[in-house]
Amino acid sequence: MNPSSEMLGPVAAAVDERLRRMDRERFGPRLWARDPSLWAASGAGPDAIRQRLGWLDSFTRLRPRLQEIRSAADEVRHAGFRRALLCGMGGSSLGVGVLRGVLGARPGYLDLRVLDSTSPAAVREARRWAEEQPSLLIFSSKSGTTAEVAAFLDFFLEHFRDGHRYWAITDPGTPLDRISREHGFGRCWLNPPEIGGRYSVLSLFGLVPAALLGIDLQPLLEGASATASACGSDVPAAQNPSFRLGAALAECALAGRNKLTLRLPPKLAPLGEWIEQLVAESTGKEG
Repeated sequence: MNPSSEMLGPVAAAVDERLRRMDRERFGPRLWARDPSLWAASGAGPDAIRQRLGWLDSFTRLRPRLQEIRSAADEVRHAGFRRALLCGMGGSSLGVGVLRGVLGARPGYLDLRVLDSTSPAAVREARRWAEEQPSLLIFSSKSGTTAEVAAFLDFFLEHFRDGHRYWAITDPGTPLDRISREHGFGRCWLNPPEIGGRYSVLSLFGLVPAALLGIDLQPLLEGASATASACGSDVPAAQNPSFRLGAALAECALAGRNKLTLRLPPKLAPLGEWIEQLVAESTGKEG
């Protein structure tokens, strides 16, 4: 996703000028310094914006916990669990669905399914699937107050009363954190709170399910680190793949294009749904 001038056609000159402007305004250094003034003024103040930018270095901050995550995944499979059902919405579930869809489940590890629909038929089917084999039930919500996740939890607590088969992934001090202790959950993973939910796949929200699937976490974080270096604060905007993509999307929108079409190879098809959510949720609220 690094659009060339030939691909951009009539907006190429505007994109080039946008990239030069980003350098003049020191966009890269300001982004990595978590400068909230880069974002449009909205209901969130500067401190609130700054407290949502932990995704910039989540791959570094979570590296010391990789062994803990791997050990927990090994514990549940050695305990006889064969499946994991992750109940979440939006950012806490779509990234996990991509990991499952693209990388799959390693033999000997848990198969994993994501429940992110409140359709009664979908919920009943998820319960049936979890009943077929010993299944770990994971409830994932940054705020711990997501209405859909709370409904999922109420439903499954009625059917599976053994608290040890439940895990939670949430921020510290949320209602889900409290409920996990009240019901004796096997684990409650507390994520760094400054990582925004929709960009949390390289935090506990994504890494814990990935470990259950048997995905090797170290290369996953090394790939993220390499990409971060390619997009670092000292990289000129024209050579920064994320800035080039962002500038191209912005200038196309300003030129009147009103659709973003993703053409993905079959192997990466699950990525489209996640990108759609990231773009739409991030920009749709302000038109």
